[in-house]
Amino acid sequence: MINYNAVEKVRDYMREFKIDGMYFSNYKNISYILNINVQEELYITFEEIFLLSNSLYITDRKAQLPNIKILNLSKKEDYIFLQNLLKDKTIGIESRYMNVYEYNIFKDIYKNINIVPISEMIELIRVIKSDEEINKIKKASEITLQAFEHIVQYIKPYQTEIDIKNELETYMFRSGANGLAFETIVTSGPNTSKPHAIPSERKIQENDIILLDFGASYEGYCTDMTRTIFIGNVSEDIKEKYNIVLEAQKKVLDCINQYVNIQDIDRMVRTYFLQNKLEDKFVHSLGHGVGIEAHEAPSITGRGEYILKKNMVLAIEPGIYFENEYGIRIEDTIVVKEDGIEVLTNCNKEIITI
Repeated sequence: MINYNAVEKVRDYMREFKIDGMYFSNYKNISYILNINVQEELYITFEEIFLLSNSLYITDRKAQLPNIKILNLSKKEDYIFLQNLLKDKTIGIESRYMNVYEYNIFKDIYKNINIVPISEMIELIRVIKSDEEINKIKKASEITLQAFEHIVQYIKPYQTEIDIKNELETYMFRSGANGLAFETIVTSGPNTSKPHAIPSERKIQENDIILLDFGASYEGYCTDMTRTIFIGNVSEDIKEKYNIVLEAQKKVLDCINQYVNIQDIDRMVRTYFLQNKLEDKFVHSLGHGVGIEAHEAPSITGRGEYILKKNMVLAIEPGIYFENEYGIRIEDTIVVKEDGIEVLTNCNKEIITI
């Protein structure tokens, strides 16, 4: 079933930008509109929707999408039809996803058109989730939580980071995941000081610190969760730092509602780290949107004005990193409600030792 709500919002933007049609080239955005995974492009006018397909997919697409026009651009007549359709029109393009080379080819193929670069359109529509989308993210979160419970029991000294990563991913698939939300991060010891390190053959040591950043994908929707756990003894200094990060996240979660400005949240957390003399150890954004991509709009930083709204799904991930020593990050996926939040990756966040 085509997401006609998204289509109508696209047409609202078309009126705002005074364009005749919108040409989509980002497969994630097109899949969001069509509710199926595709590797073709899409053109929307005020009257019709055209999928710009080819001979590889045309038979399947006609069966999957009977209510829109499917053009087979492998055929000369359909190719010419599209050229004539766009001729003398003002067309919006997704400028974030079309490089200079592709842009020049586009202009060469579709002559006599006025091109309007639009950096975000579907991304802004995707920000507010439907109940159906939220339910899929909830299911992805349930699978992710089950995997965390399993991996805490599984981890032992002398396993490698890659061993743990493989077990975590295998368990998510066995538990019903259709895919991974992103490349799983499992790091240990000094590797945890690199926020997005790649899992390695490093073996878990006694009295080690382990950072797990992972998420399942369910029916195309993602979740995102990070936990920092410990093997054996935890020093008092690291306990203190862990509790500061946990308190930072609690402060954010306590203040989020549908009227809060993203800048205010970011400022509050950075002020808290400053008060604890850790402002230079928090080196990334506070969070991001979650949906059909694990990282999508909005980005929770101090650089942009953005008011949170009901049914936004966000990942909140404060963290601190001490170069070549260790890092601590705690992350949860949440849904913004009218008067607060629902935490979808809700489980024990007190210090866990194995």
